[in-house]
Amino acid sequence: MTILSRLQLDGEVLERLGQKSASVSTPAEAPDFVFYTGCNVLKTPHIALLALDIMDVLGVTYQVMGGPSHCCGVVQLRPGDVEMSGRMGSNSIEKLSHSKSGQVISWCPSCYVQFTELTLPTIERQGGARPFEMTPFMRFLDGRLDQLKLQPAPGC
Repeated sequence: MTILSRLQLDGEVLERLGQKSASVSTPAEAPDFVFYTGCNVLKTPHIALLALDIMDVLGVTYQVMGGPSHCCGVVQLRPGDVEMSGRMGSNSIEKLSHSKSGQVISWCPSCYVQFTELTLPTIERQGGARPFEMTPFMRFLDGRLDQLKLQPAPGC
């Protein structure tokens, strides 16, 4: 996947999709949201890039995280490696928990289910609180339809 994505996407686009060092560093100022793409963003990068374009139009700040270094753990859970799944999910939770709003916007539906039904509730039971809330990208958009309707059509 890495070789194919590097053939198709230049360094700037990979950076924008959270596949370079900026995705693991803590920004100087916390963004409004963390946009979580999941592990397979490089299979369909045009979809994530469109989502980022929409968030730019909305004027929200975000940090993109995704790819293998931010795995939710579902890949390890499916074959039964519960210990590694938990470690992957917990490690990613820490990385995702740095936004002003306490919100992570999720593109990947499998990751959304893994985090909201397994990992976040487990962390909440252990520590008494969730480090953030997660919202699917389409629900994020639904809450901003009126704002989007006010935007000029592309090319106008």
